Amino acid sequence: MKEKNLAVELLKRLIAEQVAIYKRTNLVKSEKFSEIIQSTMNKCLNGLLTNEEVIAELLKLVKDIAKAHKEGEALGLSQDELAFYDAITKLEAIKDFYEHKNSYNSV
Repeated sequence: MKEKNLAVELLKRLIAEQVAIYKRTNLVKSEKFSEIIQSTMNKCLNGLLTNEEVIAELLKLVKDIAKAHKEGEALGLSQDELAFYDAITKLEAIKDFYEHKNSYNSV
């Protein structure tokens, strides 16, 4: 049991590092990935998922992150262009931009 807990924690940290790196180029998707990590860990802490299920969910997330990296290439977009595309296609990001428009302009 202890080894499985260590495996979950190590995998979570490795993925969180990749999400932090991804955050530099695509804030929208990095937030999505962070939410998935947090939700998965909350389910584990609440006893809704076993360690094996958490590991499976985190490994699925790794595949989703790799897929996200390749999406821009498939669309012929650079990382910056893909980040812009993701931002404008996510309604919450648009709403947040307009609600905080003054703070963005001052940056």
